[in-house]
Amino acid sequence: GSDLGKKGKPQAAIKTLTESLEIKKEIYENAPHQYTYAANYENLGEIYVQTGDYEKALRHFQLAINNLKDDPKSETPYIYNKPDLLRVLDLKAQAALKAKNIDLAYETYADLDAWINEFYKDLTTNESKLTWIARAHDTYGHAIEVALAKNDKEKAFEYAEKAHAVLLWQSLSQQAARSLLLEEEREKMDDLSLKIRQADQQYRNGEIQIEVLRNLENQRDELEKTFENYEIYHNRKYQSKATTVNDIKKKIIDNNTAFIEYYRTDEVLYIFIITKNNIEIIQQNADGLTADISTFVKNISRKNMDVENYHALAHKLYEQLIPSAIHSNDDIKHLVIVPDREIGMLPFAALATQATSGTLNKNTPFLLKKYTTNYLYSAGSYLQLQQKPTNQKYCFAGIAPVEYKMEKWKNKPLPHSEEELDGIKPLHWQWQREILMREQATKAEFERIIREGYRTIQVSTHAVFDKNKGQIIFHDKVITQGDIDQLEINTHRLILSACDTGVGIQNQGEGILSLGWNFAYKGVPSITMTHWSISDNSTKDIMIHYHENLNDSTPADQALQNAQQKYLENIASDTQANPYYWAAFFHTGNTE
Repeated sequence: GSDLGKKGKPQAAIKTLTESLEIKKEIYENAPHQYTYAANYENLGEIYVQTGDYEKALRHFQLAINNLKDDPKSETPYIYNKPDLLRVLDLKAQAALKAKNIDLAYETYADLDAWINEFYKDLTTNESKLTWIARAHDTYGHAIEVALAKNDKEKAFEYAEKAHAVLLWQSLSQQAARSLLLEEEREKMDDLSLKIRQADQQYRNGEIQIEVLRNLENQRDELEKTFENYEIYHNRKYQSKATTVNDIKKKIIDNNTAFIEYYRTDEVLYIFIITKNNIEIIQQNADGLTADISTFVKNISRKNMDVENYHALAHKLYEQLIPSAIHSNDDIKHLVIVPDREIGMLPFAALATQATSGTLNKNTPFLLKKYTTNYLYSAGSYLQLQQKPTNQKYCFAGIAPVEYKMEKWKNKPLPHSEEELDGIKPLHWQWQREILMREQATKAEFERIIREGYRTIQVSTHAVFDKNKGQIIFHDKVITQGDIDQLEINTHRLILSACDTGVGIQNQGEGILSLGWNFAYKGVPSITMTHWSISDNSTKDIMIHYHENLNDSTPADQALQNAQQKYLENIASDTQANPYYWAAFFHTGNTE
């Protein structure tokens, strides 16, 4: 029946699907609700959408939803198949939109959003969460469309926020909830959480039955109920309130700042622009955007870049991604950017605010000269990091192996990293700093300083992203992304002066899963990282200027902008104005 529908034979499809449903009802003795009926009702709903009979489509989608629940009248029913429920709710809302019943579509997406929040509670591993986040991202794109059809800009923005950095947001929520527990409660929860992660992996490998994993999850739920601050703990861990437009205006921006959040589907790019007095949403065709960004970044991340290619795309991308509401407003000096998909690869500072030609030089109208740029994974995760308690004991720690013990890295010394730290060292108070170089710059020492409580940590070394894995190279060993997840971290600012620390797997919704992302996942509020393999000489100069600005209490995004501008002012040749030399560095998170 489903195949007949796909072949454009709706009446034959309806006849066959109905016959199939009658056979099922006979088998189940005409039970009013049965999980296996749901597929028939869903397929029938899709056929009626094809024929334009939206009333019948909506009725059949609702019947499918009812049969995915053990009791349709219950407020807390058991759901037989969660992905199926979300899919059918989405189909119902889209059918309502086609029927021009905007109110029903709007209400259905509100219902779908509530179920997504509920289902997230049951996910135990990052792998399962990432699968759900990617699935939810497309659904929220449809929800944004309906919210805009309803002329509810605030709700459209909330849906965009809910689809960004969910895994990061949940991790920060869980860390905040964990901090509320007594030490004995934390130990019990950590032990059980470890068992659940191990059991989940065993289940995926086919080594145990699902019941073993479910039993452990039930034990976790029962354990949580015994906690002294259970209600506060539970609300903090599972908070589902989206960040609002009002939150942005009150807590993130000022009169000189514009907040830009991008939301990308396969066909459409939504741009949310929030200033102190306004919210504007622009909808664009996304055709060609992926190719343009990829071409632009690939070009400027090379020493010998193609200047004509730069001219062709630098202003085009600026015009497409920075709306006129911003670049026509002379009061706007700062951009807070939440990227989506491939936009997360783009160094906005390297775009051109005017059409350009000829050679690049210190006078080229780079966006860097007009705006500071600060990247966020989402507004919600940023606000959670703002709440993170800071109890750092010391001012600064710097670590630079310079030379390497491991065979693969023996012939790749980094003498400039030693000069870099030597230049930074005098800027920090002697009695509140620690400098680890050469043989002292080990993996164990890094783990110690990031645990002990240095407010700012500078890491100057090699880093790579290869075969879908990121690694930071120390004198004796490497730290992987998986290792970072196991670290105890207590630092406010981490500066990763190394190649490719902002490069990673691009996850739909979550962002780019880079080394920097892993540190954000562990709760580091301020991170400076890189879009590509960086130049040794220019990096040294930029990092020294960066620390000079930070020590004057300049916010991190502005401190980095000033350092990059100073580098451009002091360059000896036009070649060094190429973005390859200075635009790789970007800041994410808390700038204060």
